[in-house]
Amino acid sequence: MRDAVALFASLRSSAEITSMHESRGRTMVGIATRRSRWFLAAFTGGLLAMASCTVDGDEEPTGPVGAPEQDDDQAGGDQSQAGADTLAPLQRDDRGPEVRALHDYLRAFGYFPNPELHEFAGWRPVFDQDSADPELFDDVLEQALVLYQRAHGLPDDGTANAETLALMARPRCGFPDYYAGSHAFEHGGVSNYVASGYKWNKNALTYSFLNYTGDLPVANIQADIRNSLNRWAAVTPLSFTAVGSGGDVQIGFYQGDHGDGNPFDGAYGVLAHAFYPTHGGTHFDDAENWTQNGSGIDFATVALHEFGHTIGLNHSADANAVMYASYSVIRRDLTTDDILGAQAIYGQKDIGWSYDGPIPGRYCTLFGEGADPHYWNDNYLCSVNNYGFQWSSAGPIAGMRCTQVHEGSEPAAHTWNDNYVCVPNNSPLQLSWSSAGPIAGKTCTQIYEPGDPHTWFDNYLCY
Repeated sequence: MRDAVALFASLRSSAEITSMHESRGRTMVGIATRRSRWFLAAFTGGLLAMASCTVDGDEEPTGPVGAPEQDDDQAGGDQSQAGADTLAPLQRDDRGPEVRALHDYLRAFGYFPNPELHEFAGWRPVFDQDSADPELFDDVLEQALVLYQRAHGLPDDGTANAETLALMARPRCGFPDYYAGSHAFEHGGVSNYVASGYKWNKNALTYSFLNYTGDLPVANIQADIRNSLNRWAAVTPLSFTAVGSGGDVQIGFYQGDHGDGNPFDGAYGVLAHAFYPTHGGTHFDDAENWTQNGSGIDFATVALHEFGHTIGLNHSADANAVMYASYSVIRRDLTTDDILGAQAIYGQKDIGWSYDGPIPGRYCTLFGEGADPHYWNDNYLCSVNNYGFQWSSAGPIAGMRCTQVHEGSEPAAHTWNDNYVCVPNNSPLQLSWSSAGPIAGKTCTQIYEPGDPHTWFDNYLCY
């Protein structure tokens, strides 16, 4: 994606690059923050300094990387933020290089014709014709910006305001925002997922590694990949098995131009990209500082997002969803929006879960806890085959094999300490419960209630 490469490169001096790679002792969040300020400054001729634009929202910037350091008196206290709040946004009929930068950003992510995006099979731009003058904020650019704002859950006023520019400054996925023209983002007011229309023609998939990054131990990379794939498998009929080579999904780490027509742009721009079924390519930018402890770019978070594309999902406008295009916080568990999107493509797995009543045509068992006020009255484990599941809120059921279902963060008053799911003694299912993600080597179903705030999104019934 050479437009993105050129755009981000224009914002990063050689001193900035050196400082990024020499700053392993500092938090990489702060470095990304300072890089974001350069990005925003390019849009506004150096007048806009977004003091609050951070990767995770809880660290203040100390000045652009490579720029002279200033103390509080020199910097004028909080005046930079005041400038961000009061500066007029870019809008219709404005002209200049900052307008071209805005145009090039939107072109890089699929809003205007871009031959380098055709590696994404089936992609077509939102607008068939480009702006006549990329330095003029014309009606076409305004319409493109409105669609960008809608795709990211922002107020769609068609101006390059501070909130919009702050989002553009974040690291993000390289996948185009709109894959095959414009589309709606709301499904009855419930969800913002977008299914591409592409899907695998089989449920049993394999994956393999083409290479690894040196940032993390190989075993850690393999574990993050396995856990990320298993989260998608826990809400769909899909399964993923590691093979030595030639997998349906092929995972690699690359820098710059790596032969797929979408070169990476260096640290803190485009983090990764993946391709729809049945391409299977999933590529990570090896220039990033991949970590597992929150000090850089969280590898598991990005992997979980990219595999959403691998199974056929586009970006979501829900800022809390895994499939949101921009990176902001560590997010290692699927949200309701992500789950509904995946199931819109593949349906439920054999032993599936519903938080909204029984699934028609299946054998369903109510998972309820009357002492919990958070909607545990319409949650069902439903299966195609009758496994004889029974639920107890008063301890194990005599004469059955029972597995405790619990969430440690629930208050004692909600009495989750005596809840069990049971199967007949002769059942082929060997049930296990996990409150920390899918269990490796087992098939798992995610058990959750979106209205319960007590971290149910990492709970799984495995068998």
